[in-house]
Amino acid sequence: AELQQFLRRRARWARWFFAVVAVIALGVAVVAGRGEPAALLSAGAFIVVMAFFTLLGKRRLNQTWRGEIAGMEVRQIRHRQDDDSAVRRVEHRHLLHVRTVAGAKHEIQVTPELYAGYFAVGQAVIKFPGLGVPLHARPEPGAPRVCAHCGVLLPADATTCPRCRCPLPDPARF
Repeated sequence: AELQQFLRRRARWARWFFAVVAVIALGVAVVAGRGEPAALLSAGAFIVVMAFFTLLGKRRLNQTWRGEIAGMEVRQIRHRQDDDSAVRRVEHRHLLHVRTVAGAKHEIQVTPELYAGYFAVGQAVIKFPGLGVPLHARPEPGAPRVCAHCGVLLPADATTCPRCRCPLPDPARF
């Protein structure tokens, strides 16, 4: 019940944010674009594209599955070198490769802390609807917990994440 309330509250904030951005886009099109049809059309296109990506992200987050970690990878992503800089920026993405019970494959990005100290190949995991980070399906007693919303590693007795205030779900109940 607490987790459902948290997710509903988060969805409400996301809808308000989307509405404010849409109003600002239309306002800019009317004021700066002087009401020209091309400006209104571009603002409308921006709103449609934002809605599409919002719904796509929501669909991905609302998936629920059980699976096993089949592999782990640190992927280096090299960004193009700027003209002003002699240093090429490298980003490291810590990825889990999960195979679900149904046979689907998922690639999930996690924090370096979770990659190194929480997950291991062969562990059974469960992903809850509306939350981005999977949890151990069978956690060991006294083992640290992770926030399924923001990915922070927490003590075993934690019931709510102090960072994002998300209630921690109990995998044993699902």
